[in-house]
Amino acid sequence: IYPGARLRTPDAAAAVRALAAWGPDVVHSQCEFSTFPLAKRIARACGAPLLHTYHTVYEDYTHYFSPSRRWGRAAVRAFTRHIAAGCDALIAPTAKVARLLESYGVACPVHTLPTGIDIARVDPAAAAALRARWGVQPGQAVLLYVGRLAQEKNIGELLALAQRLGAQGAAAKLVLVGDGPQRARLQAQAGPQVVFAGMAAPSFVPVCYAAGDIFLSASTSETQGLTYLEALAAGRPAVCRADPCLQDVIVDGVNGWQYRTPEELERHVRALLADEPARRAMGRCAAGKGLAVWSA
Repeated sequence: IYPGARLRTPDAAAAVRALAAWGPDVVHSQCEFSTFPLAKRIARACGAPLLHTYHTVYEDYTHYFSPSRRWGRAAVRAFTRHIAAGCDALIAPTAKVARLLESYGVACPVHTLPTGIDIARVDPAAAAALRARWGVQPGQAVLLYVGRLAQEKNIGELLALAQRLGAQGAAAKLVLVGDGPQRARLQAQAGPQVVFAGMAAPSFVPVCYAAGDIFLSASTSETQGLTYLEALAAGRPAVCRADPCLQDVIVDGVNGWQYRTPEELERHVRALLADEPARRAMGRCAAGKGLAVWSA
């Protein structure tokens, strides 16, 4: 599903011994599955504390492994407590995740520590070339999504928006950067105003943000939303489905909008498309280079 994804080798004993002999002061794990048991073994072998960053709200992924959402949530709670029992502390990227972990009754301390992002400078010529590759015409705005093409990302809501905008002659193109299990189904639903750009190397993703005009996300499952932060850092106003993890990140009327209904999404996007100076002002606010409050 995801090119370049890697799994650990079945026999990692030599690597565990080498890392334990190296004597780390702290072992930090970031995956609950293939590498967590190895991190736990290394920490025990050298007497180091084991910290684990909890990145994913698995309750929103129960459709992948359970026909019953209630049973799936119970399994997630039990699994999370099992992981926490093997750690000295958990790191939550946002207060939303910290509250969730505490509601599960995890035994170890929970600390909130947001994940940082790289801020890269982009050659404007590279962004212009990418827009041309996407087939963007002069005067068209790019509505950009970056992320997995999966059920919990609710991309159908963005496709419906693009269809309504296209039917009414709006000068906009929706570009989806990423890949995932729902790509074929989404392509079958999409109209000519939608571009499936495929996966992008991490080093190239900043060019994608620079080639966009408005960042969109309809995701219903985010712990921190790094793509939101990256888009804002690139100076792109963001219109995203409201989520507790976005508190003080996307501020309505300043650097974008948090919406709760498809009608709100369309209203905010139409307003941004119709007022390029205001859109650019919000982009400057998003990048921390200005301050303006705009109402739509």
